[in-house]
Amino acid sequence: MTCHLAYSAIQGFEGFEAQEDRQYPPIPPLDITTNGIQNLLSTLDTNKATGPDQIPDLILKSCALALAPILQSIFSQSLASFTLPTDWLYRRDTKQVDAILLDFAKAFDKVPHKRLTLKLRHYGITGPILH
Repeated sequence: MTCHLAYSAIQGFEGFEAQEDRQYPPIPPLDITTNGIQNLLSTLDTNKATGPDQIPDLILKSCALALAPILQSIFSQSLASFTLPTDWLYRRDTKQVDAILLDFAKAFDKVPHKRLTLKLRHYGITGPILH
């Protein structure tokens, strides 16, 4: 199944040159604000299960005012450096998941990178994220 998905993704690049005349507006840079994070945290559904961090939504929601500036700094630094904090990377428990990720990695090694960059620019994605 993974190979089929990866193959479909690669096939999406065929015939792209014929669509180049259609332009999309540039996507503006992502601006992560403390207010935006605070608003998102304050609207969390406390009846839902926790995520991979195992922090209950009730704690995130009640501490939104204190957490928002800290998270804003972490998110902004992560976005600027194109990296995630190592504590946020969790270990996968099954070899099957590792194999699926490996299949995708191999598939995207075959993607023509110049064509991918051209297609991303065509859809308005520009700036340092392309480099």
